[in-house]
Amino acid sequence: MSKVSHRKLLQMGIGTAIAFPMIVPASAVGRGGKPAPSERIAVGLIGAGGMGRANLHNCAQYPDVVVTAVCDVWKQRLDAALEPFQRTAKGYRDYRELLERPEVDAVIIATPPHWHALQAIHAAQKGKH
Repeated sequence: MSKVSHRKLLQMGIGTAIAFPMIVPASAVGRGGKPAPSERIAVGLIGAGGMGRANLHNCAQYPDVVVTAVCDVWKQRLDAALEPFQRTAKGYRDYRELLERPEVDAVIIATPPHWHALQAIHAAQKGKH
């Protein structure tokens, strides 16, 4: 059995998360190919660097996803990531505040490896999958 590196495991998980909306068509969750507002997935981003923003933009292009929160400790990255989602998203500098928000259903965690596991545990404890 071959070992899977932490990086490869994260890449596989991110790929699955991005591919999921492509597998399940919007028509399966709503009428006329458009999901009802109650059936939309409200997504938050933790870690607004290049990879985080790319993952967020990929998810946001689907009609059943709405971006409601973005978090980064660097204000410049936070502001840059929030810009395209000003109408729907709120910014946070502490990921724990983002996880407390009831309007966030799921999170994309795109932080450095030394933070990632703890943030994933906290997200799961808060029901943010």
